[in-house]
Amino acid sequence: VILSSGTFMRGLIHIGDLNFPGGRLGDPAATGLSLALKERGFPISRLKTGTPP
Repeated sequence: VILSSGTFMRGLIHIGDLNFPGGRLGDPAATGLSLALKERGFPISRLKTGTPP
């Protein structure tokens, strides 16, 4: 099973030295989903991509 949740699963907003959970335009991060999957033994990872210029 592949679950593609986009940018909201454990989403973090970075502003300068600050970071906090969230998504675009003030939408909440899906923290409960990632926590539930992790508690059930599913591997959780991130695909880090660079922002193009």
